[in-house]
Amino acid sequence: MSKVYNIRHSGGKHYRDQAFGIDVDLNGVSDIPMIGGNEYKEWGNVTFYTSGDYFHDYLNNVKNWLIFSPRLQELFQKMEITGIQWLPVKIYRKENNEEIKGYQVCNVTNVISALDAEHSKWIDSPDYPGERMLTIPAFKASAIEGYDIFHLQEFHPPVYVTGRLRNAIKKANLTGFAFDPRRVY
Repeated sequence: MSKVYNIRHSGGKHYRDQAFGIDVDLNGVSDIPMIGGNEYKEWGNVTFYTSGDYFHDYLNNVKNWLIFSPRLQELFQKMEITGIQWLPVKIYRKENNEEIKGYQVCNVTNVISALDAEHSKWIDSPDYPGERMLTIPAFKASAIEGYDIFHLQEFHPPVYVTGRLRNAIKKANLTGFAFDPRRVY
């Protein structure tokens, strides 16, 4: 059976001195397509300004975008990961304007209908009586076959990865990642 994980940033042992994209200049680029898994037809000159000294392979940032190092991009290429769009981004240290080269935004374009509503965890909405809110999704095993990274059609913002990709990231000692396990049925 496949395993699925919610991927998120973790500072790890370099939490206090990690680089963080504290400011961003989107130059007119909308971040709405990224949330919904849409491919960008036009991408401008997006620039992040960082503070901190330790650059993880997953660069934490104010937009919560997946900004990945060249090492991670190489791993994705070697594993033939599909359903992503690499978007160039400029990264500068805020304190001295030094450019950090090679990082790119990983726009996940795989959006699949894989929610197993019966096994997912729900709570009553505090704002909308009678409505339920999804707190922890569960997945249909048959729906995730063939995907290593994706958004849920039913619940867009988080990005999920399979055990295959998670294990490869861990084996390669790539930094800045946390993986929250999710149930698969």
